[in-house]
Amino acid sequence: ESGLAAESGIGALDDPAHSIIEQAGVDDPATAALCMLLQGARVVFDEPFTARELLRVYTAAEHSTATDDERILVRDGLGAMLAGRRDVTAVAVGRVLAFRRDSIARGLALRQAGTDRNGSALWEVRPV
Repeated sequence: ESGLAAESGIGALDDPAHSIIEQAGVDDPATAALCMLLQGARVVFDEPFTARELLRVYTAAEHSTATDDERILVRDGLGAMLAGRRDVTAVAVGRVLAFRRDSIARGLALRQAGTDRNGSALWEVRPV
């Protein structure tokens, strides 16, 4: 061991670049929530979906404990984005989606895919 840190009695120090690279791989809570939502929605929906349809999946998975149920990813991701709101409506879910439109997380992107016949926004998850 040589260097100023060792000579001053501090001991060996890790390479700061290693810490920075390691930290870059850790998702912040907002990115982790988006990632869960996108991964779950990609599996659950084969075609574009509305906020109301996503709300139905969220509600159906509310009390699910099955570890292989992809709806749990939707529930946990959307739940984190809604920050514990009790009055979860399709409008609230639509706002969450609109705020995150074109967001990318771990190779998946949330894209608006037009509107349905009622004028509701359609959403889809695409790989990038």
